[in-house]
Amino acid sequence: MLYLVKCYNGDIMELTNNNDCGITKALEMIGGKWTILILRDLMSGPKRFSELERSLTGISTRTLAQRLEELANDDIVVRDCSGGPTHPLYCLTKKGESLQEILIQLRRWGDSLSLKQPA
Repeated sequence: MLYLVKCYNGDIMELTNNNDCGITKALEMIGGKWTILILRDLMSGPKRFSELERSLTGISTRTLAQRLEELANDDIVVRDCSGGPTHPLYCLTKKGESLQEILIQLRRWGDSLSLKQPA
Protein backbone atom coordinates (compact mmCIF):
# COMPACT_ATOMS: atom_id res chain seq x y z
CA MET A 1 0.00 0.00 0.00
CA LEU A 2 1.26 3.49 -0.81
CA TYR A 3 0.63 6.42 1.53
CA LEU A 4 0.93 10.05 0.51
CA VAL A 5 1.76 12.36 3.41
CA LYS A 6 1.73 16.14 3.15
CA CYS A 7 4.53 17.62 5.25
CA TYR A 8 4.39 20.99 7.00
CA ASN A 9 6.68 22.50 4.39
CA GLY A 10 4.21 21.52 1.67
CA ASP A 11 6.22 18.61 0.27
CA ILE A 12 4.42 15.38 -0.49
CA MET A 13 6.21 12.31 0.84
CA GLU A 14 5.45 8.80 -0.42
CA LEU A 15 5.56 6.01 2.13
CA THR A 16 5.31 2.38 1.13
CA ASN A 17 3.91 1.57 4.56
CA ASN A 18 3.08 3.37 7.76
CA ASN A 19 6.33 2.16 9.38
CA ASP A 20 8.34 4.46 7.09
CA CYS A 21 6.86 7.50 8.84
CA GLY A 22 9.11 9.13 11.44
CA ILE A 23 6.13 9.95 13.65
CA THR A 24 5.07 6.30 13.61
CA LYS A 25 8.59 5.24 14.58
CA ALA A 26 8.72 7.78 17.40
CA LEU A 27 5.32 6.80 18.75
CA GLU A 28 6.32 3.14 18.73
CA MET A 29 9.04 4.11 21.22
CA ILE A 30 7.39 6.80 23.34
CA GLY A 31 3.67 6.56 22.56
CA GLY A 32 2.73 4.05 25.25
CA LYS A 33 0.50 5.07 28.13
CA TRP A 34 2.55 6.77 30.87
CA THR A 35 5.76 6.84 28.80
CA ILE A 36 5.87 10.57 28.12
CA LEU A 37 5.08 11.29 31.78
CA ILE A 38 7.98 9.05 32.83
CA LEU A 39 10.26 10.97 30.47
CA ARG A 40 8.90 14.27 31.83
CA ASP A 41 9.86 13.22 35.35
CA LEU A 42 13.32 12.06 34.27
CA MET A 43 13.99 15.39 32.53
CA SER A 44 14.70 16.93 35.94
CA GLY A 45 17.35 14.31 36.73
CA PRO A 46 17.86 10.68 37.76
CA LYS A 47 15.10 9.07 39.81
CA ARG A 48 14.67 5.88 41.79
CA PHE A 49 11.81 3.56 40.88
CA SER A 50 9.94 4.54 44.06
CA GLU A 51 10.27 8.26 43.24
CA LEU A 52 8.78 7.70 39.80
CA GLU A 53 6.01 5.57 41.26
CA ARG A 54 5.10 8.33 43.76
CA SER A 55 5.12 11.10 41.16
CA LEU A 56 2.99 9.17 38.66
CA THR A 57 -0.24 8.84 40.62
CA GLY A 58 -2.27 5.91 39.35
CA ILE A 59 0.47 3.98 37.56
CA SER A 60 0.80 0.35 38.60
CA THR A 61 4.16 -1.06 39.66
CA ARG A 62 3.98 -3.55 36.79
CA THR A 63 3.27 -0.86 34.18
CA LEU A 64 6.09 1.37 35.44
CA ALA A 65 8.56 -1.53 35.36
CA GLN A 66 7.40 -2.49 31.86
CA ARG A 67 7.69 1.07 30.50
CA LEU A 68 11.15 1.55 32.02
CA GLU A 69 12.28 -1.75 30.48
CA GLU A 70 10.92 -0.71 27.07
CA LEU A 71 12.66 2.68 27.32
CA ALA A 72 15.91 0.95 28.31
CA ASN A 73 15.60 -1.48 25.38
CA ASP A 74 15.18 1.53 23.06
CA ASP A 75 18.26 3.21 24.62
CA ILE A 76 16.21 6.16 25.90
CA VAL A 77 16.67 5.39 29.59
CA VAL A 78 19.48 3.63 31.42
CA ARG A 79 19.25 1.80 34.74
CA ASP A 80 22.27 2.84 36.80
CA CYS A 81 23.13 0.37 39.56
CA SER A 82 26.32 2.09 40.70
CA GLY A 83 24.60 2.89 44.02
CA GLY A 84 23.86 -0.79 44.52
CA PRO A 85 21.42 -3.23 42.90
CA THR A 86 18.71 -2.54 45.48
CA HIS A 87 18.60 1.21 44.75
CA PRO A 88 19.14 1.74 41.02
CA LEU A 89 18.62 5.12 39.44
CA TYR A 90 16.90 5.64 36.12
CA CYS A 91 18.44 8.32 33.90
CA LEU A 92 17.93 9.62 30.40
CA THR A 93 20.56 8.57 27.87
CA LYS A 94 21.78 11.00 25.21
CA LYS A 95 18.98 9.67 23.00
CA GLY A 96 16.52 10.35 25.82
CA GLU A 97 17.93 13.82 26.42
CA SER A 98 17.37 14.58 22.73
CA LEU A 99 13.61 14.39 23.46
CA GLN A 100 13.72 17.23 25.98
CA GLU A 101 13.04 20.06 23.52
CA ILE A 102 10.15 18.11 22.01
CA LEU A 103 8.67 17.53 25.46
CA ILE A 104 9.11 21.20 26.38
CA GLN A 105 7.25 22.19 23.21
CA LEU A 106 4.53 19.63 23.97
CA ARG A 107 4.16 21.12 27.47
CA ARG A 108 3.92 24.64 26.01
CA TRP A 109 1.29 23.50 23.55
CA GLY A 110 -0.67 21.81 26.34
CA ASP A 111 -0.38 24.89 28.54
CA SER A 112 -1.73 27.05 25.72
CA LEU A 113 -4.85 24.89 25.54
CA SER A 114 -5.73 25.80 29.09
CA LEU A 115 -5.53 29.54 28.43
CA LYS A 116 -8.89 31.16 27.86
CA GLN A 117 -9.22 32.38 24.31
CA PRO A 118 -11.05 35.68 23.73
CA ALA A 119 -14.45 35.23 22.08
